[in-house]
Order: sequence, then C-alpha cells, then structure tokens
Amino acid sequence: MKIWIQAEFGDDIHIFIHIMLFGIIIKTYKIPSAPKKIKKKKKKRKAKFKGTEITKILWESTKKRKIEYLEFKGDLGLADPALTAVSVGMLYSFVGSLIGFLSNIAYIQKTKVRINPRYNNAIIKLYAECIFKLNFVNIISAAIRLLKLYIKKKKG
Repeated sequence: MKIWIQAEFGDDIHIFIHIMLFGIIIKTYKIPSAPKKIKKKKKKRKAKFKGTEITKILWESTKKRKIEYLEFKGDLGLADPALTAVSVGMLYSFVGSLIGFLSNIAYIQKTKVRINPRYNNAIIKLYAECIFKLNFVNIISAAIRLLKLYIKKKKG
C-alpha cells in the first residue's frame, strides 16, 4: 500500500491524499484551505444488494459447469530432506482436497498433479492451470436475472 500526498498552489491551497494499492488509486481525500458552503443535493436512491443474492443467481444460472483440464505442477525443496518430504506430502494432500472440492462444484474431465521434491535445494515453484467451461447462454441468462434484480431493488 502506498500513500501519496500532493499539494496544489493557486488561488487556494489544496492538499490531496491518495491511497494506492498495487499502483491503483483506491481513495482520494481533498483538503481545501478554506471551508466552502455545501449545497444540499437530492440523494439518488442506490440499489443495495446482499452478496448471497448475487451468488445464488450466478450459481443457479450456471448449472452445467465443466473443468476440462486441471493441472498442478511444481518443484518444492526446503534444503532439509525430512522437512521437504513432509511438506511435499502436505502439499499433495492439499491439492487432493482442492480437487475433491472442485469435483463437487463441477465435472472434472482430466487432472494432472506432479510435485517434484528437491531435497538439496531451497526452492518453491508452483504452477496451476485450469480450463473452465460454461455455456454462453447460461451467462447471458445470469446477466439478465441480475439486471432484473437491480431494477427491482432500485424501484422498491
């Protein structure tokens, strides 16, 4: 996280405080030198969503989920043979649990897991690849249902 302070000098002095995360400004504060009168504006009604409503619509709309290819591979070494063996075993069990969880969510067609222990080196290289398929019609129907929910929340 980065905080960037900027000052502008002109008729008035303004100080800007920017909060950045990964190079993207996420929040900016403007501090004027003299307070100004605030005009009252009409508030626009915003639609408020619950996260469960959105995830429920997306989940129900995409019933035919398919993982065509799932691959985990890498090299793992901690410079100690005993510690390396235990950590490789733990990583295999974690990846197996993850594959089991994903198989409950979607149909998995092909999996490939290969973790090479490097007993003499201290190295961690992990790679994961996945081809996830959804029907385009299901995505469009989910977008339409979300739009209907948005309009309903905005009106009522």
